[in-house]
Amino acid sequence: MIEQYDLGASVAGPYNMLAAMQLAKARTNALRAAQQQDTPVYNALKTHGGPTRAAAASMDGFDFTSHLVGGGLREDAISGLAPDLHAALSGMYAAAPDDIRQQLYITSAYRSPEVQERLWNDALKKYGSAEAARKWVAPPGRSHHNSGGAVDFKYGNDAARAWAHENAANHGLHFPMEWEPWHIELAGSRG
Repeated sequence: MIEQYDLGASVAGPYNMLAAMQLAKARTNALRAAQQQDTPVYNALKTHGGPTRAAAASMDGFDFTSHLVGGGLREDAISGLAPDLHAALSGMYAAAPDDIRQQLYITSAYRSPEVQERLWNDALKKYGSAEAARKWVAPPGRSHHNSGGAVDFKYGNDAARAWAHENAANHGLHFPMEWEPWHIELAGSRG
């Protein structure tokens, strides 16, 4: 029997509700995928609503641990990713030559609505208006990160950036925003 995750009582406002609904769906899908694969991740998902950082970092056989920096180190950054994005990203990392893989870091992945709200408020202060802030940060509930559908990279060198952009499509991924060459999502995620 597959359990459905509820939205929790702490959700307030239309943007937070949307993000919570998307997160609940992503967690339910992850639980289904893990149960079908009969992996230890299933127990972590069922018990804690998400795997531990160590379990999540290697969910699909690839251990992201040494590639996480900044916001990528948050406990839920990798465990909150949508299962299909996690699988595609795992494939991309596994296919990368060693010298490239060692220069490809995850600075952000899943973000809770609370983290997104903090980033949004920081951007409002920095850029002075919602219009200017929106060019760099999505409002809470409007970011693909909130549903586990996006990852931000940090490139250790130009070769890592070039390889990621040249090979993303081979793994069902794309960089949808020309002005954010670090932001990767599943191909077709924007309609």
